[in-house]
Amino acid sequence: MLIVNITKKLMQRCAAKFAKSEDGAVSVDWVVLTASIVGVAAVAASTVQDSVTVLGESIEQGLVDTEVDNGN
Repeated sequence: MLIVNITKKLMQRCAAKFAKSEDGAVSVDWVVLTASIVGVAAVAASTVQDSVTVLGESIEQGLVDTEVDNGN
């Protein structure tokens, strides 16, 4: 029973020390910030995807319709 009490008190102290520690807060902030940036980039890419496709097709058609003078 004595070992259980000592282990319990040790675990309580470790948990309290962990709860007070702020060392991991920067890591969590960095992960959240990075995930937000990736999310915004994904939304932006999906938003402009159709417009870019239409623009590319328009440019392609313009290039196909262009006649090139080879100098002869």
